[in-house]
Amino acid sequence: MTIDLVFVLLVLGHVLGDFYFQTDKMVEEKESSTKVLIFHGIEYMICIGAVLLIGIPITQPLLYLWSSASLIHFIIDVGKKLLRKCRNQGSFVLWMKGHLFILDQFLHLVTLMLIWRIWGINLTVKWFIEQEANHHLISRPPFQSSLIP
Repeated sequence: MTIDLVFVLLVLGHVLGDFYFQTDKMVEEKESSTKVLIFHGIEYMICIGAVLLIGIPITQPLLYLWSSASLIHFIIDVGKKLLRKCRNQGSFVLWMKGHLFILDQFLHLVTLMLIWRIWGINLTVKWFIEQEANHHLISRPPFQSSLIP
């Protein structure tokens, strides 16, 4: 089984945009501030775009991949904000509110996978990304840690 490097780049961009560059303060404030939520959406778009543009040649499917990943991420975050404000106290709503982080990340990863299957499946990574990935796959026996020489 091989992992498509385009999908790996999508997930890397997601991790950078949703965890590394999003501060704890932004996480708290985006629940009450539309301005901070929009800022996070733009920051996410820049992170995922930077990773994709570094690793993949610019084509129309790449732009569709980038824009749809950014837009759907923003829509999921808006939905999360609305769910937190929901006054319904039904058991399902309460369960969802208690599991928002897991639900949020699950939706992000599933949509990234769907977007990749639609727009990214035929994209190719730039030669230096492919070469680096192949080097690491060939130079180490399977299951050997990169920390062990």
